[in-house]
Amino acid sequence: MPRTQEDPWFAPLYRRIAVVAVCLGWLGLEAYGGEQIWFYLAVAITGYAVWALLIAYKAPDEKQD
Repeated sequence: MPRTQEDPWFAPLYRRIAVVAVCLGWLGLEAYGGEQIWFYLAVAITGYAVWALLIAYKAPDEKQD
């Protein structure tokens, strides 16, 4: 099952920052390599990751039923 930003795995800030950092690394790799289509795909994924995991993130409830 794919993880969503509400998944408890994303609760620690360092994990969310690590995911964004990997996306930024991929973005840099594609920019360096000159692959235009993959570059724009990486821009879109990185932008979504920043928005979903850092800006609009809401921590899951502590107690689960």
